[in-house]
Amino acid sequence: MANLATRTFTLSTLLVGALSMSAQAQVVNSRVLVIDEGADLQHKELTTQAFTNSAEQSGLSGVDDDRNGFVDDVSGWNAISNDASYFPQWVRKMFVDNVDTIAKLLALYNRVEEGDQSAVEIIRANPNVGQALNAILGHSHGTHVAGIVVRYGNANAQVASLNVFTQSEEPQAPGENDGMTRPSLSQRMSVGNPLARMKRLIRRNLASVSESAVETPTAKPFVSQFDDTAGVTAFLTQMRSEEGTEKRLLSRYILATRPRVANLSLGSAKIGIRKALDSMWQEELITAKLPLSTPRTALQEKNFQRMLNETFEIFRTSWNELFRANSGTLFVIAAGNDADDLDVPDAGNNGINEVLPANCSKDNANVITIAASTPDGLIADFSNYHSTLVNVAAWGTAVPSLAPNNNTVKMSGTSMASPYAAGLASKLLSVNARLSPAQTRQIMEGTVKKIASLKGRVSSDGMVDPQAALDAARRTLLTNNVEVAIRDAIQARNTTLGMPLILGRLPFASDDETRIGQVHKTPDLVKAFMR
Repeated sequence: MANLATRTFTLSTLLVGALSMSAQAQVVNSRVLVIDEGADLQHKELTTQAFTNSAEQSGLSGVDDDRNGFVDDVSGWNAISNDASYFPQWVRKMFVDNVDTIAKLLALYNRVEEGDQSAVEIIRANPNVGQALNAILGHSHGTHVAGIVVRYGNANAQVASLNVFTQSEEPQAPGENDGMTRPSLSQRMSVGNPLARMKRLIRRNLASVSESAVETPTAKPFVSQFDDTAGVTAFLTQMRSEEGTEKRLLSRYILATRPRVANLSLGSAKIGIRKALDSMWQEELITAKLPLSTPRTALQEKNFQRMLNETFEIFRTSWNELFRANSGTLFVIAAGNDADDLDVPDAGNNGINEVLPANCSKDNANVITIAASTPDGLIADFSNYHSTLVNVAAWGTAVPSLAPNNNTVKMSGTSMASPYAAGLASKLLSVNARLSPAQTRQIMEGTVKKIASLKGRVSSDGMVDPQAALDAARRTLLTNNVEVAIRDAIQARNTTLGMPLILGRLPFASDDETRIGQVHKTPDLVKAFMR
């Protein structure tokens, strides 16, 4: 996951299990919705577990056979293009047409994740390689996340996709002759994220002011787009409308598919919005041939702060409305990857530099926020944290999983830790379907393995413990008392030796006090490509 301060993540959906219990086969599955981009359900490790909407699969093309509001949604939906192309053909073509190149690039990136300095030097010496990796890993994100959830879901896992950030139609770039040409591999980046949307709306609503202001900068005073109060109001109105439209679509899809768990490896940090606005201000100064140190006037600063604060509150309101409208779903959310941003004091502290939707766990019992750690519990140096706003840690460093077109790759980020926890939530519900979202969250928090380095970094002071959590979920079936089940599961764990991880198969290190404050150091180049 790219730094959550500056990037938001495309939405793919992952459905783990089919929340149903037939009279013939007394099997209960839990359905997980992964909100991300680029979930390649044709990957050989996902095809057998791909969710299939049988009504649409056997129905008529172009007809909403199951009348759920989504036409031909056999395996997912594209919210940007409003069609069933959840994994756009132009993205698939990028992977198919560059099979050997992409395989070599992913192998190179694996070496970077493993700390191989020679691989780091190759990328540093070849900027085009870095650009291509950025595109590849961006469009591998949903597949990687899906793979992590599927490994947790085991036999219960079924996968579908809802893409709300990458459009079906391939983005175009200006050409020399006809004005349009196909972008190169390195140019094929995600489109449609909220910060990009914000920039587009600003340019649409304030363009007339900024353009007229720089025609002859020496002949008349500099006039910024931030002088245009009416334009700021128009921008905020449009932003509120687009956010509402997007979240209503998400809510409709959630209601149609009824997931028990939703994974959101995405987010917008307030410092990211500030940096986007600062960038626009600097672009104006450069165009007007003014020093970058030029201060904003009182009116400009007022409108700047208004755009910053109200945009963030629009995001907060829309996310909270989504969570509250879907109280039957547990939303598992990445905390963010801002902690290594040295330009911003306490950038990784979600109480100071807020992140959405991560911070919504404070106000919603059906939301849990996940920090990233190593398999043995050291918090990752990039991971966001907070003693109340971030709830548990999970493995998020150099996690091996899937990439499109039958590839594999290791990736780091709270984007990886979140599906790790979402997969666990799915398993809890597969053994005890009666658990509510709040109870599932309570078990995940209550059964953590407490690690000294996580104390004060997450509200539970620990890392998810799959075995103890599953034990508590089963015990709740018998006692119908979550608190008692958690207590007994912890007591049982403390009488055994070691606790293997589902994915890592690595034991936890001891909890001696020397671990307090220690963090896992991630290679710098990994952070440049984190999604």
